[in-house]
Amino acid sequence: MRVVQAALVLGVAACLATPTLAQKMVGEGTGFSSPVMFLQNEGVLKELRVSNEQMENFRKVGEGLRDQYKEKFHHASAIKNLSDRRLKFQELIQKASEDADHALAELLQPDQLKRLQQIALQMRGAEAFHEAEIQKDLKLTDNQKSQIQSIREQAAQQLRNIFQATNGNYVEARKKLTALRQETVARVVALLNPDQKQTWEDLTGKPFEFRYELNRSVKDLAKPANNSGTPPEKPQQ
Repeated sequence: MRVVQAALVLGVAACLATPTLAQKMVGEGTGFSSPVMFLQNEGVLKELRVSNEQMENFRKVGEGLRDQYKEKFHHASAIKNLSDRRLKFQELIQKASEDADHALAELLQPDQLKRLQQIALQMRGAEAFHEAEIQKDLKLTDNQKSQIQSIREQAAQQLRNIFQATNGNYVEARKKLTALRQETVARVVALLNPDQKQTWEDLTGKPFEFRYELNRSVKDLAKPANNSGTPPEKPQQ
């Protein structure tokens, strides 16, 4: 799984560079959907039944990551060449994501982590089928990979068209992007044999309805999803 996002509770420092862009891109089928990134969403926190103690640990780890990457992102933002700057941001985001994902595995219970990974995979959309690990798990044939690549390319063009047509209106864009992601995944899944479909269902788990929270502040994101302070129950799978 790969990432982009900004100052999440777990604090992947991408937000220090481009918080608005990061918020817009997460979950839109753009290929940036690390499990860590979804811990900013109240619906996900409730689904995982995250405890107050875990939220406090997320905050501490997030602060550490933010401090660790703040200066690096600051230097990257000063790169004049746009292409070089983007590559540097991608490199830093990748590394910050890996560090955050590693920390996440230590902070969540196994069942919570599994469900979070399922949700992240759902949000990856058809891009997930391009990942070597997923291709191996599904045992995709060369012909299937070729067909999936064609579908992904078509979806990528549609995605660009959506961004152009909505002219920066990300509320409208998200609606269309969600529909596009679902449609594209359905086209890919239709190419799979019964065993592959079952594997995909096992990997993604129960469908999760991701609700965007446009008006939540970073301060709000740090608030625990449940106020009981009790250990989390097992999330649904």
